[in-house]
Amino acid sequence: MAYIWHFIGFINWRDLGSVKRPYEIRVCIDGPNNFLAFFRQLVGSRQAGDLERSVVVLQLNTARKCELIYVRYANKKTALKLIDAQSLGGSTVIVADTSSIYFPDASIIFYIENKKLRFEVNLKKIDSLNVDISSELLKLARIK
Repeated sequence: MAYIWHFIGFINWRDLGSVKRPYEIRVCIDGPNNFLAFFRQLVGSRQAGDLERSVVVLQLNTARKCELIYVRYANKKTALKLIDAQSLGGSTVIVADTSSIYFPDASIIFYIENKKLRFEVNLKKIDSLNVDISSELLKLARIK
């Protein structure tokens, strides 16, 4: 979960038609309540990144207009239902827990390599979103 927290500081969500960036970043989690509570505790009242944006952690199945979605368990049926409910905008960054999860248009996917947790960035997807990702984050990623 620390990865997700750090990703937020390296992603800039460009607010459509405005000079201001979102005041708060809504992180929507697909997972059980104890996982959600753990992430909320991790975030606490800390600010994300240099822009001191606040982060709000929400349960994915009840949230709307998320800037970042973290998917842990989605199968095809669940994913399509969640996509429809979210009405994904042009700036929703989807992070999938593994490549075995079915979630179309995932921007960042975790994977295990040599017993270490790594992540892959789908640069084509990122380029299609209304976001900028720091080159510092991209240096650490495998680019798809």
